Amino acid sequence: MNEAKIISKETVLQKMAGVDVPDKLIQRTNTKILEAAHEGETSVEITADDGLTQNNRYAYMKMLAASGYDAKTGWLGTRPGFVSIKW
Repeated sequence: MNEAKIISKETVLQKMAGVDVPDKLIQRTNTKILEAAHEGETSVEITADDGLTQNNRYAYMKMLAASGYDAKTGWLGTRPGFVSIKW
């Protein structure tokens, strides 16, 4: 991928019925992506501080894939972990 894109919950919900990702997490993701892209970065990490939980991580990964992002997930000890997003 060559450019950062805003994630639209409406678009994602049209593609994936029944996936629930909190609005706060989507907003924080978009903010981090835009800030990183502005700085010339090509990736960001999303953590529990951004609203990622063990319960919403699977739906979040599906949402990112539906939005065209390359995302990988990992664990931070016993914490919910992180998701690395690249564009």
